[in-house]
Amino acid sequence: MHPAIASLVSSLFYSSNLVTPAAVGQLRLSVGLPPLIWINCASPEQTGKHGKSYVNPEQAACAASAAMTLREAHPKATIAVITMYKGQLLEIMSLVPVSSNIEVLTVDSCQGSEFEYVVLSTVRANAQRSIGFVKEPQRICVAISRSMQQLIIVGDSNTMSSNSDWSQVVRCSQQQRPSQWARKSSDTGES
Repeated sequence: MHPAIASLVSSLFYSSNLVTPAAVGQLRLSVGLPPLIWINCASPEQTGKHGKSYVNPEQAACAASAAMTLREAHPKATIAVITMYKGQLLEIMSLVPVSSNIEVLTVDSCQGSEFEYVVLSTVRANAQRSIGFVKEPQRICVAISRSMQQLIIVGDSNTMSSNSDWSQVVRCSQQQRPSQWARKSSDTGES
């Protein structure tokens, strides 16, 4: 993985013992992209159908748009959109065309997989700053360590920063606005 991502994962979960091999690090650095991007999306979460999962339609739309923008820029790259909640997975799947060759997965189902580019939707955004099981260290580790080149996180930095691990992720990420990743209506086929 990119040395900056590896450094964050290492400091959070491996007592700073995880190291990217020099040749891999040089290759990842040569691309010149910011390795960690946080797109702040503070729209409130919702309880999904049947009250069993959380969804955040605005985050889903932003994540899908970011993934499609990545696909346009990197037509042959491996790209995934991952999320903690099945409700959000279904929401994102409805927005990402199957023909785009972008994988949409839950964090739990992508353990052991790697992709060149990953978009992560954290889903949780609420006034209580409650994040539920999203604060579990194993889930955080899996979520932020799937990308080899660039990790784009779509989430509410205020809610997620209620947890010290997520707070460190927010601090290590380059902050960007959702509009920087919005696709033009001509890009989506809309008129």
